[in-house]
Amino acid sequence: MMILLMTLSVVTAGVGQTLVLLCFFSAVLHELGHLIFIYTFNGKPDKIEINLFEVKICSDICLSSKRKDVIITFAGIAFNLLFSAFAGVLYCFCHNRFIVDFTLCNLCVAFINLLPVQSFDGGQLLYLFLTEFISEKSAFTVVFVLTIVLMFPLFIAGVFVLFTSQHNYSLLFVFLYLLSIFISKELR
Repeated sequence: MMILLMTLSVVTAGVGQTLVLLCFFSAVLHELGHLIFIYTFNGKPDKIEINLFEVKICSDICLSSKRKDVIITFAGIAFNLLFSAFAGVLYCFCHNRFIVDFTLCNLCVAFINLLPVQSFDGGQLLYLFLTEFISEKSAFTVVFVLTIVLMFPLFIAGVFVLFTSQHNYSLLFVFLYLLSIFISKELR
């Protein structure tokens, strides 16, 4: 997620060190939300994997209860929304571009993670929801197909924006990021 946000900030706003740091901080807050709720349920992370495309936190809590798994999965999104709301209120008192950027970075992290795509929290939440009604294999297939279906219009929109704007590559970077995650997961 961090790589995507840094790329988007560079493409859309120039090479602003502050914006890159805010994107990184928003991604850290997201993962902190997951970790806090793991500890809230008296768990601890078994391992934390960080690679070029994602941060994966593995915990025994996720195996013990589907309700706890849903809460932990949604906690990252909730933290980003909470911090963006707090920053939005703070902006009412002191109008500062830094606060606007912090709010937008957190909203971007939250909404991108809400996408029902395999590697994102939205995909994991959809999978958990579907397993209440269908088998795990079928739920995985639904999320897999939905991931592919969502990538196609994103690519088309990215190409359209590229040619109709002043060389705005941001949607194409989002598509390439999703494609990279998808391919890396399939190769494992």
